[in-house]
Amino acid sequence: MFGLPFAIIFTIIIIGFLFVFAFPQISTMIGMGGEAQINKVVKDLDSVVEEAYHLAEGSSRLFTLSMPSTAKVCFLDLNNPTTCAYAQKWKSWCPGNPTCEFGKTEEFIVVDQTLLDPTNPQYMSNIWIYRSEQDFGEGYEIPGLEPVCDRTDCCSFCVPGGTRLYLENKGLYVEVSEA
Repeated sequence: MFGLPFAIIFTIIIIGFLFVFAFPQISTMIGMGGEAQINKVVKDLDSVVEEAYHLAEGSSRLFTLSMPSTAKVCFLDLNNPTTCAYAQKWKSWCPGNPTCEFGKTEEFIVVDQTLLDPTNPQYMSNIWIYRSEQDFGEGYEIPGLEPVCDRTDCCSFCVPGGTRLYLENKGLYVEVSEA
């Protein structure tokens, strides 16, 4: 008769311990899954760009960014990697700040201290990935990849996860644009 209440209390205590100690671990594993998904997208994109580069000039490939729609990938013009604003805010490249709301501090850190500093591991990264709107972002280098340049002031642009990309061999490089 006294055993049932103690069993219920013991079960509640065990469930409480599971919530307190296991929940942070589960959250960490979910976060690592998203990180792995983004790393796989970068690796797959690198493979498709290399494949397109070795095809005849004018050949093309389509590629879908299979990552969460909350993530954003920016393709950078390394000849002019500074801010490139578009009417669609999500398409704008705002170094270090995906929401384009802050000043030049973040832009200086990303452009001068990261992309253009030869001592930085992310030196000459031609794509920049934001995992969320609060993320500072991280750069990756995919050799031979350049954004399509429809404007005279800047060529960098961003796209959200789930976007289809059009990759075209231009001879010396592979040009990327939104499909």
